[in-house]
Amino acid sequence: MEDKPLNIAILGLGSVGGKVVELLAHHQKKMVDQTGRKIQIKTALVRSVTQSDKRSIAQRYGIELTESIETITNDPEIELVIELLGRIHPAKEYIEACLMKQKSVITANKDLVASHGASLNDLAQTYNVALLYEASVGGGIPIIQTLQQQFAFDEITKMTGILNGTTNFILSKMLDESLSYEHALALAQELGYAESDPFNDVSGTDAAYKAIVLAQVVYKIAPSLEQVALEGIEDLSSDYLALVKQFGYKVKLLTTVKAVADQVELQVAPTLIDTQQLLAQIDQETNALVIESKQIGQTFLSGPGAGAAPTASSVLADLYHYLTTQTSTSSSLKPATLGKKTPKIYGICFEQPTQIKKFTNQQLTWIDTIVHQTVETKTYIMVRTKPILEAEKTQLCTQIAELTSFSKCLEIFDAKEKEDGQ
Repeated sequence: MEDKPLNIAILGLGSVGGKVVELLAHHQKKMVDQTGRKIQIKTALVRSVTQSDKRSIAQRYGIELTESIETITNDPEIELVIELLGRIHPAKEYIEACLMKQKSVITANKDLVASHGASLNDLAQTYNVALLYEASVGGGIPIIQTLQQQFAFDEITKMTGILNGTTNFILSKMLDESLSYEHALALAQELGYAESDPFNDVSGTDAAYKAIVLAQVVYKIAPSLEQVALEGIEDLSSDYLALVKQFGYKVKLLTTVKAVADQVELQVAPTLIDTQQLLAQIDQETNALVIESKQIGQTFLSGPGAGAAPTASSVLADLYHYLTTQTSTSSSLKPATLGKKTPKIYGICFEQPTQIKKFTNQQLTWIDTIVHQTVETKTYIMVRTKPILEAEKTQLCTQIAELTSFSKCLEIFDAKEKEDGQ
């Protein structure tokens, strides 16, 4: 049992920061009983020390407010810093300054970890301090520590998940309530699920950052955003979502990190999922991750992917991890070597053409099934392909586009897919 208290600084005292302070006070006795150390949030960095809401929190919990990062970096009593500012700058510079002053860091900043994880990990190792970021992926879902501990002696071959609550909420509303994309987005913004500028969410960038963090943790590589095959949900319509459901599918923005030999594929894209599959049942703002590994097989994690309470809970999990192990999430990362594009299964949905033009024999070898479905007064067709390359998919789509004005093609999630070489 150690009598020396753990003095903490917190960067940002917004909704998540305030919740961290509240939860830490609520669980103080449990933390002391289990770790032997009292925890005190000594200082909080805020934009203005005159803000009434920040002053109220500070007075209630005995926290000193500051507008200067130097107040924190130059304080020898502060051992650990929790960064909850969001965005890359100035969070990057602040974390670097803390690490170089030999202060361990907990962050929920996925953008920062994805973009600068390699250099921050190296810095943490150089100064022999911890860098922890459980809350950067999946909100309250215990993903990072699960990957590091449960799969320490297993080989993860693939991770597939719904890792953006905003887009999942939007797609759910478009399908379940026939809302337009614009209406569903506005509702997400009204409820606080989407930012006023929703680009990172709806473009898939947020999920891509999380894919990068997962690749860092599992495969010890540092991919760039440009190395993620990225497609958002902006051009999807509620009519299309309703139509593909007639063929037995839902559309989800899926994040995939897949190991092929010594290379890795990263992708974020709207994907067709059979309505009977477990991932298809993940609606609203909920997140989920399917982990496939050689020894365990398939593991499914699900829970709230965003929100102050789930994120704060993950921050406290990192804090407990730090207190009980003194070990870090950080490790040296190497540049990412991405694999060649592998064959994928696609679903091409289009309106019944009025003219007759058959697929060529070559194109027919690429097609697995052709299903007709009458919706109201129109007949639609869903072509499910065999595993084909993107060039072959493009040829099929071009052929269909010559017959009908309606055409849409998405990759199909195949839960029974076998990894190469297994």
